[in-house]
Order: sequence, then structure tokens, then C-alpha cells
Amino acid sequence: MGTDGSGNKIFVVPEQKGFFLVVEANKGGSPYDIGTVVFNWDPNDPTVRPDLQVQPSRDLGTGISAGSPAVCDLGPPPTPIGGVPHVGPPPSFAFTQAISNVLNDFGCRFKVHVNTLDACTGDGAGGFFFANSASRAQFCVAIDTSLAFPSGDTLITAQVLDAPLGAPPGTGSPGLPNTIVIRAP
Repeated sequence: MGTDGSGNKIFVVPEQKGFFLVVEANKGGSPYDIGTVVFNWDPNDPTVRPDLQVQPSRDLGTGISAGSPAVCDLGPPPTPIGGVPHVGPPPSFAFTQAISNVLNDFGCRFKVHVNTLDACTGDGAGGFFFANSASRAQFCVAIDTSLAFPSGDTLITAQVLDAPLGAPPGTGSPGLPNTIVIRAP
């Protein structure tokens, strides 16, 4: 591990796929709970977004599916499973349809965990936990061929919105964005 020149934590992975990407969120200064919607899309409205907002700085996936512009293209066959296109750099959460599409395309692949009983991080002895004990939600995605990281460094920037009571998903206030580096061989 270590950090890059911008202070982002570097996570070195042994392969371009075959690992989990985990985003955890804890309650900040807002009186509202953490939003847990991972897919909230309208192809004609760039303001419709999920509560979990994650974007890569480089296209994810392999072959012709790398960076596929289709949103949430998860199959089943004959629909091909596509990758996720990049945003930036630098990362941006501007309200454009292209960015909203990426946030939804990446987000729809994540699973939400709101308690440690079903967390995706384990201790190897059958126990599960959140990496940060203050976290209130954990979002996990298995990085497979459709999300394979390219060789080199890819920035992953994530933010999670709060969920005001009665408000539509994706309309809450964002927490501070956090960026990490995934370094793949």
C-alpha cells in the first residue's frame, strides 16, 4: 500500500480481476441516515442518480466490452455483459447524462450490506465485519472479467448521499468524495 502524489491510498492487486471493491459509509453531519439505493436511472434525466456514486478514471472490462456505454448491461445472454466507462480525470459529479449513466452502470453491480451479519468482508474464520466499526453501510462488488481493471493505476472515486425522509433516492446531500488507486499488473 502507500499513497500517490495526491495522498490517495494505493491498493495493489495481484490480478486485474478476482477481488472485491468495497465502499463503506458512516453517518456524517447530516441528521439523515445513509442512502442505500445503488441504481436509480432515467436515460433522459441526468439528475436521476443512485445514492452510491462510484466512478473509475479508466474504462473497466475486457475486450470489446471494456467501457461499454450501455447502462447496467449484466446479461443474461444473448445480451453481452459490458464493462463500465471512465469519468475524467479529474473525477466529476457534474449533472451530465454521461456521468449519471456511469454512476448507475457501476452502481447497479454493487450489493448493499447494512449490518455485519451479511458483510462481504470476512475474517477467514467465518466471521464478517465492516472494515471501519463506525460504518453504517457497506457496498461490495466482485471484480470479474466484466469489471477487470486495466494494467497500471486506476483512480476510483466514491461518494454516498444521505437519505432525507420522504425524498426520492439520489437527491440527498453527498458525503465527502474519497479517491483510492487500484494498481493492477
